[in-house]
Amino acid sequence: MKIDSWEPCPRCESKKVKTMGKTFWVLMPLLTGSCLFWIGFILWPLWIVAAGLIVISPLGVLLPKMYQCKDCNHSWKENKKKDALT
Repeated sequence: MKIDSWEPCPRCESKKVKTMGKTFWVLMPLLTGSCLFWIGFILWPLWIVAAGLIVISPLGVLLPKMYQCKDCNHSWKENKKKDALT
């Protein structure tokens, strides 16, 4: 996650914004599923959840790029529409 100060928060106008791109949405379920796989040796039902997370992790590339304000925790999608005048 990197800090993008060029797109301020629409709610509080803060410049402290973090980006959650497609890599985030792929790696988060993959890493969570991997951890649950190892915990599954103790609690075997977690293997089902781990397998589900690992299988759906490639679908993260279909999710939009998200931004989250570090000050007010407001989250929003990337605005693909650009102003033609600026």
